[in-house]
Amino acid sequence: MSKPKKFKALIIGAGRIASGFDNPKTREILTHAHAYKVHPKIELLGFYDAISQTAIVAAKKWSVKSFNDLEVAIKTYKPEIISICTPDSNHFVQLKMLANLIDKPKIVICEKPLTARLSDTSKILKIYKNKKIPVLVNHSRRFDKTVQNIRRKLIKGQFGRVVLGNAIYGQGLLHSGTHIIDLARYFFGEMISSKTLYELGDFKKEDKSKGVFIKFKGCEQFYLQPSDCRNYDLFEFNIIAQKGRITFTDLGFKYSEQNVINDPMYRGYKILSQPRVQKTNFDQAMYNLVDNAVKHLTSGQELICNLEDAAKTHQACMSIKNN
Repeated sequence: MSKPKKFKALIIGAGRIASGFDNPKTREILTHAHAYKVHPKIELLGFYDAISQTAIVAAKKWSVKSFNDLEVAIKTYKPEIISICTPDSNHFVQLKMLANLIDKPKIVICEKPLTARLSDTSKILKIYKNKKIPVLVNHSRRFDKTVQNIRRKLIKGQFGRVVLGNAIYGQGLLHSGTHIIDLARYFFGEMISSKTLYELGDFKKEDKSKGVFIKFKGCEQFYLQPSDCRNYDLFEFNIIAQKGRITFTDLGFKYSEQNVINDPMYRGYKILSQPRVQKTNFDQAMYNLVDNAVKHLTSGQELICNLEDAAKTHQACMSIKNN
């Protein structure tokens, strides 16, 4: 009996999100390499990096090949899945190159943001639509099954109307704040308006972390609050609704739910129950990302974060930045 066909995958870039955050022995799956290596329907070919030594080190770590010529590697091995894990400023050129290859991939997985400029994102949207090549963008919180479950509860109205939300982040509005904006869009729908209240230069000069008051379709008051990442990294997301409260902490690796109860001391008042703190599924989000790509190719499963999703998040971020 012949072995079931596996999709061949190649990773462009060999840094932290591609290879460095975990290793083959960890339970947590935090990199593209680890997700590809453990997925039963994928064969990881190897890495290409502009710094050849970086690719060599990553390839040795994951027991795969390293390539010093990307186009030759693609022509020779014809990978069906290609991950782009390079700096934000490189995404546009690499996405264009992949779309124009003779041996085009069947799907591209790209790190966020899709490109560094909104005009480039619009161009990529048009190019890939014409070429009919699907792109899956790693706005990673969407691939956490805990987040997906909370979204279903919000849509069903199990928490009632959302009263307000807030989030704390650092490392630039476009670089890291994009995760918050995308998660808020995922929970609450499209952004309606925004007003910048504060700026913090804790990242790059051209990408400050901004404090913003935002109105979403399903959340009329949302506060985006920057915290100086030069002290330590912080990612928190808080939803206060009519029937309870949901809070994501520890960079998204934990969350809690609280219900409305009668105050045991002050008759006639209602308070929130003690938080039930649980682990999220965020440590498996990268596997879920890759699995979504595989299931899209094999059964037509809808992409959890496609080009249009990423473009809308990019547009919202740029609207805030230019406000």
